[in-house]
Amino acid sequence: MQLHLQTISIALPCKPFVLSGQQVAGLDLHLYFDPSGELRCPECGRGAVVHAKSVSRRPLQAVAIAPYARTFWHVANRRGRCPQCDFTFTEDIPFRFCGRHVTVDLARKVCDDMDAPNANIRSTARRLGMGEDLARRVYDGYLRQALALEPEPTGVRSVAIDEFSILKGHRYATLAIDLDHRRVLYTCQGRNEAAVAPFFSMYSKEFYGNIACVAMDQNHSYASHFRRHLPHVAVVSDRFHMSQNYTREVVDKVRLRIARQYRKDGDHEGYLLFKRANYRLLGSRRGDPSQAAHERELDGQLLLRRLMGMNGDINTVVLMFEQLRALYLLADEARMRWQWLEWLSMAERSGIPELVDFAIRKHNFTDQVVAHASHQVTSAVIEGMMNKIKVIKHAAFGFRNFGHFFRRIRYTFLPDHIKRLAKQSLWTNSSLALLEPLDHAKCG
Repeated sequence: MQLHLQTISIALPCKPFVLSGQQVAGLDLHLYFDPSGELRCPECGRGAVVHAKSVSRRPLQAVAIAPYARTFWHVANRRGRCPQCDFTFTEDIPFRFCGRHVTVDLARKVCDDMDAPNANIRSTARRLGMGEDLARRVYDGYLRQALALEPEPTGVRSVAIDEFSILKGHRYATLAIDLDHRRVLYTCQGRNEAAVAPFFSMYSKEFYGNIACVAMDQNHSYASHFRRHLPHVAVVSDRFHMSQNYTREVVDKVRLRIARQYRKDGDHEGYLLFKRANYRLLGSRRGDPSQAAHERELDGQLLLRRLMGMNGDINTVVLMFEQLRALYLLADEARMRWQWLEWLSMAERSGIPELVDFAIRKHNFTDQVVAHASHQVTSAVIEGMMNKIKVIKHAAFGFRNFGHFFRRIRYTFLPDHIKRLAKQSLWTNSSLALLEPLDHAKCG
């Protein structure tokens, strides 16, 4: 198919340049623009002169004009000198985005596409007919501009810190958030002292002085960082991670040990019953079957009672799990300390190897567990944010530039009003911003 050259009229957003020529090369359309106004000095505002042989054509990729695959704007960019203040400058192109070789309209399309939950650079670049590297740089420029508008967080009383995987081979990154407002405070590659240390000096003294507690899993490294830099902050081992550790290290191991024993004894039915009972043992609590709201809940309560009656060890660990979760409902620190130590003593006397090992290890976290009575915070918020980060990482098929990855994480959890402010300031020279709004009443 041969494309015939058409007369193209562009009024916006190319001012103060005018269309002077056009050319077709294959499926690409090339438009040529020349300046239409007087060259003025940006310092004093007076008229300036153009240097000899100092007019260059800057190719900017623009939104494709059908039926062409790509459209390029070649803008005559003048370099001038002011005879009054002797200032040398290059003429500004108002519809150029952040110094990149794209127009504001195309950059806006890239950023609008990337706002979708499962968007990635590859699919966006292919749809818009541009290179992946160029699309990534355009979007990264937008992220930098938006994040620069974010003010320093205030009124932060509780924070949470955790790690998440970024590469195979146990390569992790650190995420610190504000639990009160669900905003990202700090992200970095790694979890050692050198990686986490900048977090304790990037904000003002008033910010750190207002922090009362930090929620985390039983991570010795993070806990030591906070004790060293912020000794007044209470380290809280929250209910979420404690329950998670108990189910993985005690309930699951005891359940699988019992299942293997049934298989060894030749009881295939008992083996399958315990093998498939992980969600039943971890999900619902014990209850009165006669008070079940529906048939599914009744079946679950009956199955749970049957499992607990078939083996003494599984009955013990489930009951101890319920007592452990009940501890986190206490609001009196002295009472919680006494009951926590009593729970550890009962666990050590149970004779169940998995439960005994768990109690011995958790003795060292007594102060962190008891701190929950005074600061009832949870890491469930940061775990939910981690799930969203995993979606971003999977949709992008991984990241080579972790700085860009971390900026995307911070932007994802920015307040909506800051995102709107960034878009209003960046898209002032786009077609949608310059065109007059339609009067829907007149349009019918």
